Amino acid sequence: MEGLEKLTNLRDLGIDEIRGDVHMALSRSISKLVHLRSLSLSASYQLRIPAFESFSKHEHLYKMKLKGRLEKLPESHVFPPNLTELCLYYSKLERDPMVTLEKLPNLRSLYFHGFIEDVYTGKEMVCSAGGFPLLDTLTIGAFPELKEWRVEEGAMRNLRCLEISYCKRLKMLPDGLRYIITLQELKLEYMSEELKERVRKIEGKDWLKIQHIPSIFIQ
Repeated sequence: MEGLEKLTNLRDLGIDEIRGDVHMALSRSISKLVHLRSLSLSASYQLRIPAFESFSKHEHLYKMKLKGRLEKLPESHVFPPNLTELCLYYSKLERDPMVTLEKLPNLRSLYFHGFIEDVYTGKEMVCSAGGFPLLDTLTIGAFPELKEWRVEEGAMRNLRCLEISYCKRLKMLPDGLRYIITLQELKLEYMSEELKERVRKIEGKDWLKIQHIPSIFIQ
């Protein structure tokens, strides 16, 4: 890790199975690799992803994949200014991630994935008006405690693809989906039977929220 910071022209970096007392050295080294375009970090099972110094100078860093416990996201200004794609796996986040991530001005693709560990353990989630201005694709998976998701009018105004899976306690879709007229695809997998009933074509209570979406897949 001490030699990593010398690779000043490095464009793509991926490190798997982070373990042991390397977090500080790794964070310090990555902070100096300002020409990075993509960064992928994976911690060993149940271990934490290193806490990072600011990525504000990483103007070329467009893609980040973080696999491991975070528990809490850094403030939005810590993320790369031009980040377009973010993937979070097994993060065990305790606070609503949307509060931070919706402020990233250039984010176009956001993926939450979990199986071994959950991604978000909270019960509520809010997407605010004006948030996620350029977001095109949103995948939400493994939010096992999520009961309420609010989408305000004007949020995610460019969203095209939405996928939700393994959110068994989510009983209804957000009313705000009806305002996202750009939506082209909706996929629901491994959700509650109650929610499946609500999105049934014409008869379901949530059908009016999604009837404008051309492609709807429910499993």
